[in-house]
Amino acid sequence: MMEANAIMYPEKTIGDLPGINVGHRFYSRAEMVAVGFHSHWLNGIDYMGQFYKKGVYHNYMFPLAVAIVISGMYEDDLDNAEDVIYTGQGGHDLTGNKRQIRDQKLERGNLALKNCVEQCVPVRVVRGHECASSYCGKVYTYDGLYKVVQYWAEKGLSGFTVFKYRLRRLEGQPLLTTNQVQFSYGRVPQSVAEIRGLVCEDISGGQEDVPIPATNLVDDPPVAPSGYTYRKSLQIAKNVKLPTNVSGCNCKGTCVDPRTCACAKLNGSYFPYVNCHGGRLIEARAVVFECGPGCGCGPGCVNRTSQRGIKHRLEVFRTPKKGWAVRSWDFLPAGAPVCEYIGVLMRTEDTDHVCENNYIFDIDCLQTMRGLDGRESDVHPTQSTSLKVTRQIKELTGKNRP
Repeated sequence: MMEANAIMYPEKTIGDLPGINVGHRFYSRAEMVAVGFHSHWLNGIDYMGQFYKKGVYHNYMFPLAVAIVISGMYEDDLDNAEDVIYTGQGGHDLTGNKRQIRDQKLERGNLALKNCVEQCVPVRVVRGHECASSYCGKVYTYDGLYKVVQYWAEKGLSGFTVFKYRLRRLEGQPLLTTNQVQFSYGRVPQSVAEIRGLVCEDISGGQEDVPIPATNLVDDPPVAPSGYTYRKSLQIAKNVKLPTNVSGCNCKGTCVDPRTCACAKLNGSYFPYVNCHGGRLIEARAVVFECGPGCGCGPGCVNRTSQRGIKHRLEVFRTPKKGWAVRSWDFLPAGAPVCEYIGVLMRTEDTDHVCENNYIFDIDCLQTMRGLDGRESDVHPTQSTSLKVTRQIKELTGKNRP
């Protein structure tokens, strides 16, 4: 995005950015860079240099800080949510033990925060939280604008000089996101007994590694979902004949080289998923070719990400007007697989007798690829069959559907 000049906010700005409200979550520092919310991959302080001394900022003294990240990197930090003691940047051990190994200097980001004190310039505060659902192991939340009210130098815990900054959250902003995140984690039931309105402990009947409970706080008396058959694998109609001689890649164990993997070549000679934290798509694509039964790799291959079953904790719940719905107890990063759409694979002409089923959709691979951004140049399907999938849920209860 940087090379293509596609950063949303390429120039740094004091204050809030349109569209990024208090509570917004980023799943990596890279996402903040791509948006232009905080432009440094590693540094905790993002600041404007002398380049910005023009236009509306011509009367300011630079550098000026515009955003900081609080993620527990410094041993001298003290975060009390509304009131923060923030340690300046530099001089700490980069191996991860957070200890200072040299004195800090009043320059760059440290000088920028000092200038914020003297010119009453607020900064955006982002906090990093541990999060297993994020591919980088953290989720970063925007907690609003803070005023830098004081700065000083002192000997830190390791005996080296550090610069300290007191920040106080500006009034009139939405509730602090950090508290909301902690509350959200606290609401996740730790046992079946804690689930309010539970009507079914697991709609999959034990077929999934992660149970999917169903709750109903709407009906009186509460009823459980009914009239469905839960399936984990695709059902093929009797008159549908699938190719039996489909070849796959010759990789062994796991696919590692996209230049030699036949399946990766169908994706444009690269693997579409990142190979960590459960996998997520590197970029949006109309069609993704995964390894299959004819491949030499095993189930741990990065190119079988969507085939590994449900990994997030899901809950089916009854809504007042829209029937049954589903929500997640976990964060769902963009591009991460949630679950497979499983049903019956049948020919188009055989779906006419299926009454009131809102879950039928066409599967025409070639048509799909040609209709979306001309992506047929990235993939090379060998066959296109006009088939449809009809889900086994016709009606869960009455006339309401999920």
